[in-house]
Amino acid sequence: MPTSPKAALALQQGESAARRSQATGPALPLFGHVTRLMGFRLQTDLHEWASEIGVRLPLGTKRQERIDVIARRGILFIHVPKNAGTSVATALYGRALSHESMRLFLDVAPRLARTLPSVAILRDPVERFASAYRYARDGGSRHRNVAPPFRDRYMRFGSVDDALDHLEQARSLYHIDHIFRPQSWYITDLRDISHLPDRVPELRTLRLPHLNESRSYPLTLTDRQQERIRAFYRADFALFDGR
Repeated sequence: MPTSPKAALALQQGESAARRSQATGPALPLFGHVTRLMGFRLQTDLHEWASEIGVRLPLGTKRQERIDVIARRGILFIHVPKNAGTSVATALYGRALSHESMRLFLDVAPRLARTLPSVAILRDPVERFASAYRYARDGGSRHRNVAPPFRDRYMRFGSVDDALDHLEQARSLYHIDHIFRPQSWYITDLRDISHLPDRVPELRTLRLPHLNESRSYPLTLTDRQQERIRAFYRADFALFDGR
């Protein structure tokens, strides 16, 4: 994202709004205005971007509550979208988590991120794209909708190629909803999901509900479409294949 004078001013306004929010209650309209002014579709992306450039923003009440829940549970689960994360997070914490990267946790809660065991679930990138595409076309699931800034556009996708055009033409990953962002964007310290029951023994016998699932229907991908998926998610294939 650009660090122009306009963006710097907007970031300063965002910091001021966040401080006022902590002191006097939510300032969501102003924060949302600042977020849009800086070109972000999702308000949470302002914190992700700030962590990338080394600017510390106030956490806010909800994010601090999530961090406290994670600290009490004693394990940090990075919720990568479309990878059964809603079910796992609900089993671990009794609630769903936002889609936040390991990079963000290292910035806003470094002690927690560096001392707690961390885990994420990876999925075959082609299968994950197909699941995200179905979810996008449907506008979400029974439990959750696609984020409003993207929902109408995604429901108008007429084909897989429309979705791939969107990914390839986006100026940055911040112009793509979480469901389509690469898995590698969320992860900096990958631990295999098979280790999770060792750290949380009750998960050995816990039955996970299938929450926020995409509607299942056949989706045939052409060779060219699979090539485009492999190109866009090349880092994910490297992670998934263990390279």
